[in-house]
Amino acid sequence: MLKTIRSAGFVLLLVVFMTLTVSGFTKDDTQTDTLTAKGFLCLQDLVPEIIPDVRYATTNNFTHKQIYDSDRLYLLAPAARQFKMAARYLKITSNLYFRVFDAYRPLSVQKKFWAILPDPNFVADPKTGSRHNRGAAIDLTLADSEGNALEMGTEFDDFTSLAAWSAEAISDEARQNRNKLKEVMEKFGFKALPSEWWHFDFVELQNTVNLDIPIPPKKQDADSADNQLTCPEQN
Repeated sequence: MLKTIRSAGFVLLLVVFMTLTVSGFTKDDTQTDTLTAKGFLCLQDLVPEIIPDVRYATTNNFTHKQIYDSDRLYLLAPAARQFKMAARYLKITSNLYFRVFDAYRPLSVQKKFWAILPDPNFVADPKTGSRHNRGAAIDLTLADSEGNALEMGTEFDDFTSLAAWSAEAISDEARQNRNKLKEVMEKFGFKALPSEWWHFDFVELQNTVNLDIPIPPKKQDADSADNQLTCPEQN
């Protein structure tokens, strides 16, 4: 009888141990599948002087649909820190600000864009992915101290030849503003995409991988204070 009780107790302890272990692994797997765990930083927290204008979190974009559930902007830490330096340099030297349209983009969104516009001049094929999908690209423009976007010759996501850096049929003001944007971004390690004046790649990050992790919501939209999908405080 005593032997039977001991055996039953051992089995119960083993079941409890295995349950806790599996639960622990599941939690860890979930926690590592976040942008912050992958080495990303939230630009709104890191660079508070930027002006977010996340078009894909609205219907004001080329798809005419809201694509993102969040307007948070993320880059991998090395790119984010260089961008922070660029923003400070721009403010100090020109009293101008970055107005940011997009940064990290989940691969599933890239697939949606490709289905709508399968043109590699403007949308990267999701089979290879974009640097946006790796947290190493940013779409942006310049704005004055009132937050007004400067003239660039076209709107963001204008998929015509006028969006190219080689475009000639733009005003002198637009060309000057484009050159200013390019000068500052390249000074801090970003490279312009020839077909899109707004797109810049952080060239130091070469061996990154495409990700399909959802963009975290705003802090106030999180379900709880310890929700893993929030922007942590950053320096």
